[in-house]
Amino acid sequence: MSHPFSGSQLSGYKQAFPSGAIERCSYIKYHYSSATIPKNLTYNITKTIRQDEWHALHLRRMTAGFMGMAVAIILFGWIIGVLGCCWDRGLMQYVAGLLFLMGVITCYEELHAKKPRFLSLLHYQIHEGAAFLTKYPLRRYFLQRFHHAFGNQLIPATVPLKKATVFLNPAACKGKAGNLFEKNAAPILHLSGLDVTVVKTDYEGQAKKLLELMENTDLIIIAGGDGTVQEVITGLLRRADEAAFSKIPIGFIPLGKTCTLSHTLYPESTNQVQHITNATLAILKGETVPLDVLQIKGEKEQPVFAVSGLRWGSYRDAGVKVSKYWYLGPLKTKAAHFFSTFKEWPQKHQAALMYLGPTERPPEEPDEKPSRPPLYVRLYRRLRSYWSSPKEFPQEVAPEDWEELKLSTIELSIATRNRQLDLTRTEDFMDICIEAESISKGEFVHRGSQKMRDPHMCPDGSQCIQASRCILQLPEGAEGSFGIDNEEYEAMPVEVKLLPRKLRFFCDPRTREQMLQAAVQ
Repeated sequence: MSHPFSGSQLSGYKQAFPSGAIERCSYIKYHYSSATIPKNLTYNITKTIRQDEWHALHLRRMTAGFMGMAVAIILFGWIIGVLGCCWDRGLMQYVAGLLFLMGVITCYEELHAKKPRFLSLLHYQIHEGAAFLTKYPLRRYFLQRFHHAFGNQLIPATVPLKKATVFLNPAACKGKAGNLFEKNAAPILHLSGLDVTVVKTDYEGQAKKLLELMENTDLIIIAGGDGTVQEVITGLLRRADEAAFSKIPIGFIPLGKTCTLSHTLYPESTNQVQHITNATLAILKGETVPLDVLQIKGEKEQPVFAVSGLRWGSYRDAGVKVSKYWYLGPLKTKAAHFFSTFKEWPQKHQAALMYLGPTERPPEEPDEKPSRPPLYVRLYRRLRSYWSSPKEFPQEVAPEDWEELKLSTIELSIATRNRQLDLTRTEDFMDICIEAESISKGEFVHRGSQKMRDPHMCPDGSQCIQASRCILQLPEGAEGSFGIDNEEYEAMPVEVKLLPRKLRFFCDPRTREQMLQAAVQ
């Protein structure tokens, strides 16, 4: 190999740097401006230098853009302050808020798309640090709590393990439900001594089909949101042997975006990890409450079952479109209801309603069945009843007293009493709320925000009916869709029947105690 030095230069190099004197040579980085780039440099080095120049120029432009957006936010804030002083109420305040938030969201999106790498890393570290300081200690606390409560209990070798079938919807909570279940609920279930089988659903409606094929199990656990609950109970009550399977206790782990049933079964909690672990521990404690179920049947379709209720009207239609205005942040709910008022106003939904009044609650069946008497005792009872009692002729059934009503409303809702559960009431009924159609646009926007938090609220001025069964007749070409437990169905004539205390759900013992105390008072 030929050296790039001559003989005299090589000998001088060896004298200046004797062998072994320098262990490692460090790289030297040269910086050139575009005007002083040497011509003898290779193309790749020249291209790299020009790219560095472009990045520096781009960084200066980004800084100027951020300063401009900061000034825009200040101007928007000034406009909001002036409008807030001039208008206390009205749609103009909502429009100003929308304009301001659009500027903020645009600024955030630009920052998020072009922020330097160290800002992205800082955001990630802050997020992970917050998770470490809040979620991980909570998980550890609840696992220790579970260990103290159940860890020292012995399971005899002769006692078979209870089978628990979990129906998990991984797509709930924007695809985070599977991760939430594995980190917060699954460890507690697997350490509880249950024989746990987790069934993950892959598409909408699959849980209904899986329930038809489910074998015997000791308890059913639903891990998801309102849609998962509606699918599981519909599949359960469509079975031919639903009379036996409806007695299986059901647990609910709230993992979805909307979990209406969790407000009834568990204490309120703003921390998601705490809410999930509380629900899982409540299932293991074994306290249950009976819940009513609505059977909703169309003319041709199989019946659908719901634990919350049915909605049909303008509030439901506007609530479905809230997600389309995600870029408006906290004002997306008001925006969806505001833009829905641009349609024909007032918005009327006309139908015919037939209903039956409340029914008396029968005595509750004992949980434990009495032991079967011996054969000779059963034979004696049958012979005595045959010879002693006279034959009774079947009595004529009195015709049902149906009441008819023509209605024109902005929204109709049919809801169970599960939200205000009363364990000691003597009558069974569902609530039918017919809201007045004469309402201003501003009140519609305000009330729509309230209904997003409590969909089945019945505002003042509405007609409230208590019924055990009803038939809803819709005119041909009726617009809108039904919302059954927050799931969308085609609007059609339906018959809604109340199935009182049909299913038993696990609940927190503290919640059950509060229900009993409220009933006594």
